[in-house]
Amino acid sequence: MRRHEKEVTDPMALERIIDKASVCRLGLFDTETGVPYIVPLSFGYQDGMFVFHAAETGYKIDLLKRGGKIAFEIDNVLGLVRRERACGWTMRYQSIIGWGNVRFIEAVEEKKQALQMLLNHYGTGQFFLADKDVERTTVFALHVKEMRGKTSEPN
Repeated sequence: MRRHEKEVTDPMALERIIDKASVCRLGLFDTETGVPYIVPLSFGYQDGMFVFHAAETGYKIDLLKRGGKIAFEIDNVLGLVRRERACGWTMRYQSIIGWGNVRFIEAVEEKKQALQMLLNHYGTGQFFLADKDVERTTVFALHVKEMRGKTSEPN
């Protein structure tokens, strides 16, 4: 990172950034077409693992099943800083980028735990998850291998 003073390395600070985020973007690569694909998703996070849910089929699922490393990005916009000179404007933000490996979760009870983790990211409480709904939902985990945080505060 060029601007080391903006780097976030403290694991607790990284977790706080993740806790505030509402969207995680996955960066996938289509090896057949050579085209990157970025998709925003709702997520849950705990202990170095993001969890996601999706329909059973679709382009994203096809790319994930091909394997390989998956990139991710989250950000929190903290506000625009206006300055007298237009080129002096800046944005206050927090962000994390990283990569990891994906694993599909198949067992119903493990899927329920992952979906509960996802739901807890957006609300609190114990949510009822019917087996028939869980069975037809694709759930996958991204195990983080590396992530880096960055923050921009006003000067």
